[in-house]
Amino acid sequence: WLVLAPTHTGDTLAPTDPRTTDIYWQRAGDVSTTLDWALGDSDDNPWAGRTTDFVIGAGHSFGGYTALALVGAEIDIEALDRECQRLGRGQQSLNLSLLLQCRLWVFLTEDGGRVQPWRDERVHGAVAVSPVGSAIFGETGLAQVEAPVAIVAGSADTVAPAYVEQIGIFDRLPVEDRQLILWQGGTHFSPIAIPPGDTTSVALPASVIGPDPQLAHRDIEAIVTAFAHTHLLDDPGARTLLAPSALNALGSEALPILAIDGTTPDVPTVSSPESAASR
Repeated sequence: WLVLAPTHTGDTLAPTDPRTTDIYWQRAGDVSTTLDWALGDSDDNPWAGRTTDFVIGAGHSFGGYTALALVGAEIDIEALDRECQRLGRGQQSLNLSLLLQCRLWVFLTEDGGRVQPWRDERVHGAVAVSPVGSAIFGETGLAQVEAPVAIVAGSADTVAPAYVEQIGIFDRLPVEDRQLILWQGGTHFSPIAIPPGDTTSVALPASVIGPDPQLAHRDIEAIVTAFAHTHLLDDPGARTLLAPSALNALGSEALPILAIDGTTPDVPTVSSPESAASR
């Protein structure tokens, strides 16, 4: 597999990046531009002539939003306006991701910006890990998604709570070919890999990170590999690995998994942000 991980210049949490996440909605365009190069025949492309346009998108947090945008998720302006107006009137919310989602609302309303649909037909599926988008996609923004999607969430996510973010997104996806993989006790930071010797711009205590991230990394590697083999190579053996029973078995004692798919009648129940905060 060829893995492309573009650096979203001007939109990272690096200490030297002055704009941080203010332009996260442009990330899907970065990916499409990267695909143009990787699938092209320019002199500086070492894979020229050796790649195909069978691609899946995968990402964490804003990267999860990006993956969903690439398979057709669009902005629900009315829902975004409603949620951000409510937040602007001082209504409290324990969904911290709304503060960042509403940066897009500011861009569209106060800055007069416009955001185009980012659907890229070369992307044949999405694995979205702890994605944000409840306000951005609202009730109608996911209606155009036709590709298979796997949503990974953590039940102890206090940044983008699964109760309103990932479970809500999964429930509104119109495709039957979808999975929801819920880490019991997983947090927003469980999937983040920090290479040895690297540092982060914000030091996080172990209680915020949750169980050993290596467990989450192992799970994601297995999930993405099975997803790619299923939807890009049409591998029937890999498809069995995306069945809820197989995904449940993938979990560990420290980080159990509860998984459902598009044929499951009910979505799993986890604590709302308000009840989680009261414990």
